Amino acid sequence: MSILSLNNISHYASWLGSLIISIICLIDFKKRPDYVKVLGIYGLNSVIFSLLQELSSLLFQNQHINTIGHTYVLLESIILSWLFYLVIPFSRFRQAILFSISLYILVFLFSFLLFPKSAHAIIRSVRDLQIIIFCLGYFFYLLRELPQDDLMKFPMFWINTALLIFFSGTFVLSYFREYIVAMMSDRFADYWIFRNFFRFAFCLVLAYGGWLNLKSIRANQSLN
Repeated sequence: MSILSLNNISHYASWLGSLIISIICLIDFKKRPDYVKVLGIYGLNSVIFSLLQELSSLLFQNQHINTIGHTYVLLESIILSWLFYLVIPFSRFRQAILFSISLYILVFLFSFLLFPKSAHAIIRSVRDLQIIIFCLGYFFYLLRELPQDDLMKFPMFWINTALLIFFSGTFVLSYFREYIVAMMSDRFADYWIFRNFFRFAFCLVLAYGGWLNLKSIRANQSLN
């Protein structure tokens, strides 16, 4: 199988993962807890931006790919920050999240104004670090509160774990992106193939968390 074919497969696998999240989390949407609704919106947002990139590629010869990608990164940061705002009911933590969103927007804007050549890596590595900190904060919350005896059946445990692993991995890739581009040169496609399959696995775990929540809702309905 050629690199080009594998790259296309990985790209559509990443898109499919986002679609699975949105489908699972949008089923019985009104009955879902707020954090699962946000997760469904996150998946839907990824699907929409993937379609926009496809349209840009077909209609404008990739002229707007970077702008679309940068806008997606900003929205991804805001949506996932809002998810953590909903699941941790501590006022100080919520204030920290609101401050973090505001700070990230400033970093996003000034990166393009002051460091246009490095902005691509800056906005992504800062986003990754932001989500990693939120994930660690949520794990401390779980250890303190233990909202459910069996954490393996707790949807947010899987969602938080997936976010921590994925953004920890992409933080390294984002931070060293310029080095990777320089070193890999013609093999840069390998980087995107790995990242797309990594994201597909990440999406499946998020979807599993949404499915666990749906399963518990259906179980409660059958009892009633």
